[in-house]
Amino acid sequence: MTKSCRIAVNGKTFKAKAGELLLDAALVSGVHIPHDCRAGTCGTCLTRIVKGATILGESAVPGMVYACQARILSDLEIEAEKVPEPSFANGRVWSIQPLASDVVEVTIQPERRLVYLPGQYFKFKFEGFPPRAYSAAPPLDWRPVGRGFTLQIRREEGGLVSSQFGNRIRAGHAVGIEGPYGGAFFRRGKAGRLVLVSSGTGFAPIWSIACAALHENPFRDILLVAGLRTADPIYMAAALERVARFANVDVIVTIGRRPSLSSAVSEGYPSDHLQSLSEEDIVYACGPTHLIDAVTPIVVESKAQFYSDPFDPAPADETFLESAKNLLTQLRERLGSMYPEPVADVGTEAEEPAADLA
Repeated sequence: MTKSCRIAVNGKTFKAKAGELLLDAALVSGVHIPHDCRAGTCGTCLTRIVKGATILGESAVPGMVYACQARILSDLEIEAEKVPEPSFANGRVWSIQPLASDVVEVTIQPERRLVYLPGQYFKFKFEGFPPRAYSAAPPLDWRPVGRGFTLQIRREEGGLVSSQFGNRIRAGHAVGIEGPYGGAFFRRGKAGRLVLVSSGTGFAPIWSIACAALHENPFRDILLVAGLRTADPIYMAAALERVARFANVDVIVTIGRRPSLSSAVSEGYPSDHLQSLSEEDIVYACGPTHLIDAVTPIVVESKAQFYSDPFDPAPADETFLESAKNLLTQLRERLGSMYPEPVADVGTEAEEPAADLA
């Protein structure tokens, strides 16, 4: 007979069977645990085990598990962080400003103010295009945008969505906004040194966290490490210069294993500049999966608190012609040779890697 366990999440209790996934058992019982990817990568469902035991789903932070991966072994007392629940709003593109040859800053104006925590992201459905996830952030120049926010987007050649900013997607374009999501958000009320690590347009959530931290405590010690693809131009240069004026903020810009054209840029990767970590530090890392993979063992060894947001590749999108081709293929299989082969094959467009979506 399967053992029945008593589960308490933020004081709300329910019964579950041993071996069940923690997240599924909670949702079936009407107890909300924030979640998104269900793959143990986004960090949205991270929960703290106060009492009891689970198996699988362990995170880099001791005592924290991914509820979407952890299976129940005994009675549990759990603390899940309280975050804004996802909702939906319509909005429009307010402006698109080039930041570099391949990066644009897109200002979004929703129909109502959307509540999110610095570092979180939304899912955007620009009219006529497949949905994409981008992190909400203040403008790089801190200009006021009312209830709106900005996105930092790398325009990838062949990208179904990113390549269209400034082309088919312009100011006034309608967009559906769903969220917020993500567990790598700024935790207020902490005093440890803040270590912020990004690569590419992973700078967007890091910028949001940096602004919130300095607003809360302008004297807080911060180390900000930003990885680049190329040094010319550095699209976030003005923002980096602004935060570097704070005496307590150290800024390091890296460009990988190649020389830089600028004395302000160091050779090496972001992970090469984290050797001074201690267990008092609080680390946030946002960017492609390989960045998170490189940073994680360093942070784990230091025993610092760690929150990460790995950018996973966007799913391939099926074009209308591909859909028609697939439908014909299915009909041929069912009806024999009634339908001839298509005259020409339809290839799949290459989509932008999520490492460059933030």
